[in-house]
Amino acid sequence: PIYFTRSSLAMVLYRLAGEPEVNAKPTFSDTISGQWYSDAVAWAQGEGIIKGYKDKTFRSANNVTRGETATMLWRYAGKPTSKTKTSPFSDIKASTADSCKAILWGAENKIILGNGGKFLKNDGCTRGQTVTFLYRYAH
Repeated sequence: PIYFTRSSLAMVLYRLAGEPEVNAKPTFSDTISGQWYSDAVAWAQGEGIIKGYKDKTFRSANNVTRGETATMLWRYAGKPTSKTKTSPFSDIKASTADSCKAILWGAENKIILGNGGKFLKNDGCTRGQTVTFLYRYAH
């Protein structure tokens, strides 16, 4: 399968937002200004949609995971609250972590679905899955 990268998801969300003007540069140590994704990453970072790793990197070329995709989309949507307090997925425990809140919101709104009762949040998110999540979010 072909997976979506972290920078590609930042770019898609940036374009969905209408490519607003960006006056800042990304502050991640591994994100270089002037790249095709630089403005998108800087915008998404400034909006709180993306967060880096503890080592202050973004890892733009890494495959985005299913959990990261759900979390970024949830943050893009304004961190809506889910009415669901229990997880429909056997591998996701309800908690206060952003990823859990995002997955519960996504499941409740039928944006994300699992596989055999699991969400598999650490698995890479394929292009098809990413497009499906975005389509369901938009409709």
